Amino acid sequence: AEKAKKAKKAFDDAYAALFTDDTKTKLKNSEFDKISVLKEKLDDLKGTDFYDAAKKQYDTVAAHITAIKAINALFEKDVIVDGKKVSGTVKADAKFDSLSSDVLNTGDANLDNLLQSVITDGKNQLAAKAQSSSQAQAAANSASQTESNDKAAEAKPAAPASDNSNLQRDKSRVPYNDSAIADSNNPAWTFGDGVLEKIVSTSQARGYFSGNDYILEKVNIINGNGYYNMFRKDGTYLFSINCKTGYFVGNGSGHSDALDY
Repeated sequence: AEKAKKAKKAFDDAYAALFTDDTKTKLKNSEFDKISVLKEKLDDLKGTDFYDAAKKQYDTVAAHITAIKAINALFEKDVIVDGKKVSGTVKADAKFDSLSSDVLNTGDANLDNLLQSVITDGKNQLAAKAQSSSQAQAAANSASQTESNDKAAEAKPAAPASDNSNLQRDKSRVPYNDSAIADSNNPAWTFGDGVLEKIVSTSQARGYFSGNDYILEKVNIINGNGYYNMFRKDGTYLFSINCKTGYFVGNGSGHSDALDY
């Protein structure tokens, strides 16, 4: 019994070392590789009364580390650091649709929301890069067709990204508010527990898109609630979402048509 208690303490110490503080809510990136040490301590508990509970702790934290590492691998540097989102550039070949739901649904609502927030940022970066690239190509094609310096001087510059955006922002049921959008750290933008997952699931069931083939964009903060627009990958407007309550409304018939504010 004494040996089992010592093994349990060794496991608890190794488990606690993975987190940033005693609340054990945010994992420390620098300790991710120590999950192998935790596995060793878990194995030492086999055959004891402590094993089953410890196994659940191990499985949960291992799944969380796997999810965070999978997301971070799609960026030039880690964008989830010690349980918080930091800015980072998405890799040009990042494929967010390759992330399985098993990896993204960790069972921890706060972490799941954090993962979805980072994925949204990454997708938006890729969309902006693709648009910028197509505009640059269009400008290059225009220049190559110019037969004289005079004509080149008269050629109009490429339109700014916002003018050529594929997103159907004009269809939005909720008005865009630039000052609210700029307030990116406002807690109003944080999705309620399970809200985004439910909306994605409903959208998939209705055939709006498959997988994670969507783009989320901040729109406005009204009555303390953050509103997002959801678009298909091709820019088609689907609906506006209250990220706190999960209420969403678009322009299609047969579904809710009234705004909730």
